[in-house]
Amino acid sequence: MKKKDKDVLTTGEAAVICHLSRSTVIKCFDNGFVKGYRVGPRRDRRIFIKEFLEFLKENNIPYRYPIIG
Repeated sequence: MKKKDKDVLTTGEAAVICHLSRSTVIKCFDNGFVKGYRVGPRRDRRIFIKEFLEFLKENNIPYRYPIIG
């Protein structure tokens, strides 16, 4: 894992944190509610942890971070 990858989540990891579906997290990313960037030939999404947690707090979405297990 690269150093900068420790500051980001995959859409699947983000979904687990806030108990939402992966597709909901993807929609939030694609609509600009969640900040991040895309990588690789498949253009996979990476979400900045700090901004994601702020988004959850601002919208009163319960979450569990860090991921345990």
